[in-house]
Amino acid sequence: MEFTIGTKVQAVDELGRWENGKIIARNVTTGKYHVSFSGWGSEFDVDVSPSSVRKPIDPAKDDYADIGKRPSSVNRRHLAMLRTLCKGDAVKACIDGVEETVDVVEVDRFERTVVVEQQEQGQRLTKVKACLVTELEDETISEPPKKRTVKKRRTIIQHGNTGTTTERMTFFKCPQTEVEVGEVVEATPLGIKMAVKEIYNDGEVFRCGGNVVNDGSLTDFALSGPVEKVKKCDNYKVAPVKAAR
Repeated sequence: MEFTIGTKVQAVDELGRWENGKIIARNVTTGKYHVSFSGWGSEFDVDVSPSSVRKPIDPAKDDYADIGKRPSSVNRRHLAMLRTLCKGDAVKACIDGVEETVDVVEVDRFERTVVVEQQEQGQRLTKVKACLVTELEDETISEPPKKRTVKKRRTIIQHGNTGTTTERMTFFKCPQTEVEVGEVVEATPLGIKMAVKEIYNDGEVFRCGGNVVNDGSLTDFALSGPVEKVKKCDNYKVAPVKAAR
């Protein structure tokens, strides 16, 4: 199946995961598609072969009934695992009734399947249901690849009643200081604690904004400033903060 530029698709990213995206271009020589993924910057675009692109499909319903593992707790655990597994991770999988250690090649959270390579069988690839896969307790067997940690998106900022707007990139984790949305930090020059609701780059430095925290409670006072001038309060407890998304 061929796709035209601008078509919404699902494609395999650099971590071996099927994700939602859009066709940006196609190389007529190699036949590969250039895909941009929803919610990610252009630095995460990939060039993939036609076999790694498909029309979007809806997430599959759970498939635990046929193996007698219907409990919702089991369902949630495997769904959480699918959100973190990447190509190269070592897992245990039940193949033909035998549990063995395998390497992840491809993760499909929509179909709820994982393509694995059996370590003792060389290049033999097998697609198994996610409910038949479990993560290893000892992750030293195979060091997983470095996962993407800098997720960002474009946000439109409305300036009061002036009718003017500004477009800027907002981040869920600062690439420079590791500060994340939802954490409590202290503005060191002021000695004031703040619950981070937004991280963005103003064109010069990374800045964070949020609500002032007083005696463990959020207030209505807003504060923002350079991320480099705040420090994390790792053990500080405060009511959960709703991230700006």
